[in-house]
Amino acid sequence: MEVYLNPDGFKGEVDSFKATTGELASLSVTDTVNANKDTILDSVNELIAIVNLFNECIEQYMALSNKDFAEMESLKEKWVLKDLNLANEIGGN
Repeated sequence: MEVYLNPDGFKGEVDSFKATTGELASLSVTDTVNANKDTILDSVNELIAIVNLFNECIEQYMALSNKDFAEMESLKEKWVLKDLNLANEIGGN
């Protein structure tokens, strides 16, 4: 079985992944949490609890996606090094 990866295409996919997950990191829940200062409604307290849980989920997702991004970068580096070594071996024969 052969696997062919286009280095430029792979870099584009990695960059796209990083940009997409980066947008999630910029979400802010401050305005929603601060809404509780202006009201005493139980529904707002429930909303804040949901928003805080959502924020925790986003933080966990971001940690996982950052790890994925680092792994993709590592894979790309290993793959390029292996290609270089194979090219040198083939060229040396």
